[in-house]
Amino acid sequence: MAQNEKKYSQIESKDIKLVKRPSDLDEFDDDSNTLRAVLSCGHVTSADSLTDCCKAQLDRGETELKCPVCQKKWTYHEVRLLAKLTDNEQQYFDKTLGKSVIKNSPAQHYMLAKLHGTGDVMASQYFQIFIRFNDKRDSPLIVATSKEQFENTTIQQIKEKFIAATPGMPETDRIRAVFGMDQLDDKETVGFYQITHLSVLTFVMRMDGGSGS
Repeated sequence: MAQNEKKYSQIESKDIKLVKRPSDLDEFDDDSNTLRAVLSCGHVTSADSLTDCCKAQLDRGETELKCPVCQKKWTYHEVRLLAKLTDNEQQYFDKTLGKSVIKNSPAQHYMLAKLHGTGDVMASQYFQIFIRFNDKRDSPLIVATSKEQFENTTIQQIKEKFIAATPGMPETDRIRAVFGMDQLDDKETVGFYQITHLSVLTFVMRMDGGSGS
């Protein structure tokens, strides 16, 4: 195997479930002494196998990263963590995934052009997140055109952007935003919650229709 092979250590076991089982993504990755990660779908992989698998999907123009064994979708956050992406790999993934999303989502392409005031823009010149609402597929939402602007965007502003881009959505005070297991305060910013480019936020309808937290 390559000398720069990415390996897991027991120290990472608090964040990643590690096992000594052969990879389900690469039949030749079967060293019984190697630690591998258990994916959210239950299949096992090494960091290198996961990187290669996802890169192949991106090179085919896929906009979602899925397990080739069971077709369950992986979040980009999970892939970044378990694939142990290097800075160069993450830049490639961000740029390639972003271009695929724009190519396959005319509405988001229009929003991007509107933000820049021109249709001639680079896919890497924006920051976006994905919104999961009512257990439907994740919808891409362009938030900002610079890192500083992205980090200073409030949760309330994200709600307003999503509502403006999504016909039939309820008012912002009827939606609560969740990141991970935490309910988000509308007044706080993306940077405060350490939400990063291509993270997934979940929007949940408030049963009581109350105001933001």
